[in-house]
Amino acid sequence: MTTGWRSPWSTSRHGLLGLLLGTGLACAALLALPHSAAAAPAGTPASEANPLMAERWNTRPLVIVAPSATDPTLVKMQDVLQTPANQAAFNERQMVLYVVVGDRARRNDAWLSAEQARAIRNALDVAADAPATVLLVGLDGGVKMREEGVIDARTLFGTIDQMPMRQQRSGGSPDTSVSDVPHNHKKGV
Repeated sequence: MTTGWRSPWSTSRHGLLGLLLGTGLACAALLALPHSAAAAPAGTPASEANPLMAERWNTRPLVIVAPSATDPTLVKMQDVLQTPANQAAFNERQMVLYVVVGDRARRNDAWLSAEQARAIRNALDVAADAPATVLLVGLDGGVKMREEGVIDARTLFGTIDQMPMRQQRSGGSPDTSVSDVPHNHKKGV
């Protein structure tokens, strides 16, 4: 006997299974996102809201969050990273530089949106008005170092060189050709 109404799932047992499976996967994907990505406005892909998510398993972000563009920690860190030896060490270790000042942010030399700046600060739990904070994020997306103030180059690169994934890649031989002398203080530069 037919009642005239057909459930959209009654025509195929795969319809209900597909719906349940799809819902379960969507819920699992939402639970796997960090808080800041899950809170992104509707229509914003998680990788756009928090650019650090796109770095995972690809690069090691060094993130400097400062209250102003003239903050001494920010100026000193950028200066130290400009030495040729440190630039080479930075690149060789698959690093990228994020600088966040208020609602302004950049990845290396590319500017990011205000939303992305807020997402980075939220993900790393650093307030916009907090003292300058330098964070090293590992390939796995976890914070490996967090300092209010300058992290010297030897400590920064030494920390990376002690990481298991780095040791596997480099054969366990750390590069010692880094410099803690700011770029503009070297003679002849």
